[in-house]
Amino acid sequence: MIDLSGAGSSALKRPFEDGLGDDKDPNKKMKRNLRKILDSKAIDLMNALMRLNQIRPGLQYKLLSQSGPVHAPVFTMSVDVDGTTYEASGPSKKTAKLHVAVKVLQAMGYPTGFDADIECMSSDEKSDNEGKNETVSSNSSNNTGNSTTETSSTLEVRTQGPILTASGKNPVMELNEKRRGLKYELISETGGSHDKRFVMEVEVDGQKFRGAGPNKKVAKASAALAALEKLFSGPNAANNKKKKIIPQV
Repeated sequence: MIDLSGAGSSALKRPFEDGLGDDKDPNKKMKRNLRKILDSKAIDLMNALMRLNQIRPGLQYKLLSQSGPVHAPVFTMSVDVDGTTYEASGPSKKTAKLHVAVKVLQAMGYPTGFDADIECMSSDEKSDNEGKNETVSSNSSNNTGNSTTETSSTLEVRTQGPILTASGKNPVMELNEKRRGLKYELISETGGSHDKRFVMEVEVDGQKFRGAGPNKKVAKASAALAALEKLFSGPNAANNKKKKIIPQV
């Protein structure tokens, strides 16, 4: 017969013995100590500003400059301590302030050991910013994919593809079929080279319709679409279908 009691007792004792073995293992002990050091460094890193504030309370941090593209900005912060100005840069104001605080602490002779940690933090923050910008741009492109907004009688169409009417035609061509000889006028042109906004106007049956877009072609189509929706859709369609143009005096 097999003595099960002996096997059971040895099985129960094994976890305790394994635990003792872990404590005796120098490699595992070293890993645990290293983890504690890294954790304390992370805490120290976040407390760098607090530590400097305890040593020199009331310091005023100033934003010197902001440069770089939107997806990868570079902020430069400065602080005056005992007549000396310290400057540092980072992908955000918070990181730049941390860099400045570490510089001051190092200049005062305080041990920091933050350099590697701050570099990691900066790279992580950059990747986070890039991810956020990609998300924002994708969301905005989805939200404005095929949307029309009307503000102060100006129809603005934001679309990635061609602007078409309900019948699948170009608004300018369809409006021209109903009212020939229409003239489109450029009302305004605003924005920079990468963010232009044109406003075009067309007069149909004595009413003026405006459209806006990133170029004249889109703005013109927007104005035509506004006229079609107002004059040739719903109950107005039958009334204006065969309506003759009456000269305005």
